[in-house]
Amino acid sequence: MPALVPIPHPDDEQTLLARAADGDPHAREAIARAWTPRVYRFAWRMLHDEQDARDVAQEVMVRVLDRLDRYDPSRPFSTWVYACARNRCIDEQRRRVRRPAAPLPADTQDPSPSPALRVAAAREADRVREAVDRLPPSYG
Repeated sequence: MPALVPIPHPDDEQTLLARAADGDPHAREAIARAWTPRVYRFAWRMLHDEQDARDVAQEVMVRVLDRLDRYDPSRPFSTWVYACARNRCIDEQRRRVRRPAAPLPADTQDPSPSPALRVAAAREADRVREAVDRLPPSYG
């Protein structure tokens, strides 16, 4: 993640936000540069996963920049950005609960047969033994 870029003075930030809301690509880039590292760090603290935090930071910044018209300039911009990030992190945590865990790599799995396979093998061995015991002595 890039180093933190200083956030402009609140008056300058409001001007920058107004320009970004009007579609100024330089203003939008300045906002993204200033806020993406902060959102990433916030997401990492909530999710404890680097890749998920990167994904969340990217998604949050895209949403923030796309929805600047919804931002209320009478409130701090940081509050709005962090609320968006918090909500997206909560969504990610919920998704993790629903997402099945990935199987372990083959080299970390227990190579022994499962209990069900061992029971099935023991039953099969018992059936074979019983069948062999019923054979006439001339086959032995």
